[in-house]
Amino acid sequence: MRTNMLNDEQHAKVICYMVSSSDHVTPLNGLTLEISRSKNGGAFANCSGSVNELGNGFYCINLSSVDVDTYGPLVIVAKAAGADPFITERQIVHHNPYAMLIDSASIVGAIKNSTGWTENNGFSFQEVIRLLFADRLGKVRQKAGHNNTYEVMDPDDDTVVVMEFTVNKATSPYRVTTPLI
Repeated sequence: MRTNMLNDEQHAKVICYMVSSSDHVTPLNGLTLEISRSKNGGAFANCSGSVNELGNGFYCINLSSVDVDTYGPLVIVAKAAGADPFITERQIVHHNPYAMLIDSASIVGAIKNSTGWTENNGFSFQEVIRLLFADRLGKVRQKAGHNNTYEVMDPDDDTVVVMEFTVNKATSPYRVTTPLI
């Protein structure tokens, strides 16, 4: 059984492979699958989505928003007469787990557009990515005793300040004051 993440706002698809229960190898086509799911350790219930046969023993389980509306583990079981059951687990999360799967040029472009950062600011690509992930993980806090200064915390250790920045609306949304990386 493998685990993948699914977003609670998307209509997710799960691909399953159905094989014969007699030899546990031969792929089966033309099955009518019974799909059930357990949300976050709850009792199993029928999935409200649909199933499409892809061929060669593969089927696509189209989960509905009702199937993915509870955070935590989602266990999916597909059964059919004459076939071994297919069992898999997915993790339902609030954020889109695939949102960061974009090319590095897009990441750098987005940072430049939103912060006024340029290559001449003295930050390496590694530093920018580390800051981006710290920000995406919600590890930014206001510096104690400073109204306009914020600290970016290390994603792995929220006691380590990676960078400080000051909000300065006169020049740009953010002005870096102390890079600490």
